[in-house]
Amino acid sequence: MHVEGSPEPLQPFLIYGTGIRIPANPLKIKPRPVSNIRWNGPDGIMLLPAPPAAGRFFPESGVDAGGGLPIASAGMLEDTTIAPNLRAHPLTLPARTSPLLGKLRFSPKSFMGTVVSLALYFGAAVCCLIQWGGENPWARFDIFSVGFLVITIIWCAATMHFHRASFRSKDVIQEAAGVTYDRLMMFWIDVFAVAELSAYLDYAHWRLVPQLEQPVVQAIGLVLYALIAAWLIWTDAHLSRVFRGNLSERKVIRNGPYRYVRHPRYTAMIAAGVAFAMTLGSVLAWGLAVGWIAVNLYRVRLEEAHLHKLFGADYTAYAARTGRFFPKFGGRSL
Repeated sequence: MHVEGSPEPLQPFLIYGTGIRIPANPLKIKPRPVSNIRWNGPDGIMLLPAPPAAGRFFPESGVDAGGGLPIASAGMLEDTTIAPNLRAHPLTLPARTSPLLGKLRFSPKSFMGTVVSLALYFGAAVCCLIQWGGENPWARFDIFSVGFLVITIIWCAATMHFHRASFRSKDVIQEAAGVTYDRLMMFWIDVFAVAELSAYLDYAHWRLVPQLEQPVVQAIGLVLYALIAAWLIWTDAHLSRVFRGNLSERKVIRNGPYRYVRHPRYTAMIAAGVAFAMTLGSVLAWGLAVGWIAVNLYRVRLEEAHLHKLFGADYTAYAARTGRFFPKFGGRSL
């Protein structure tokens, strides 16, 4: 096997990984001889040189001259051919390895960034509810506004606990957030999070349509939101398990709420937008609910295409027996 820029044939390697294809020279750099190198890069495919031990390898960065074996980056995994004298074998790599093949170290920076964002949101919501300069600054901190915020905090805390495993690398975070197939969803989440503050302002100050504030409807909305939060916590408990292990071994989730619907999380998120509007009795919140429904429906279309591509016939069979948002009864559902 020859490598671009290499005057000599590459020494044969045994490639440890499943379905891996290594490009000739993706980095367009000259190869250098290696015999005993461990590369502690962010991703990992272990290459074992066939006898003799000498070979050539293209590290991207972070080469450690200590003992070990060559490890290639997932960034090198382009679609090329493997020489016929190379064999693929599965391997579970210890310690810090590829997000596709094993566990990586926890990324506190990404995790804390999410925590800070949530703290800013709740802080801003509280500021919007305060009656600044009024006789009673806490007048609009009632069972509905406070109850909604408390339930949201409980749900977010549980979700962060369950999804802590996804904060292992940028690749895992992006796959968990669906950025790999929908790059705009995180943008829309930020947009709606900021826009929701207007609903708190409407509830506390503007009261554009005060007729929407009906205690019975608000109470139903708050109870509905509590049930939605419990459903989301249950869903996230099952969903987070996918991102704790080997992503290359993922399978279609069929337990928990996924036994009944294909998208229990989006079902709950759509319902949460409606519950938010009911609880605060704000016309602005109702407008946001309509927009949130549209965004999530589009997101589901993208995710289903991604899952069909990822799991093929297995997901097709699963989709045939489950509803998208509601359980199937008599073979029909949404």
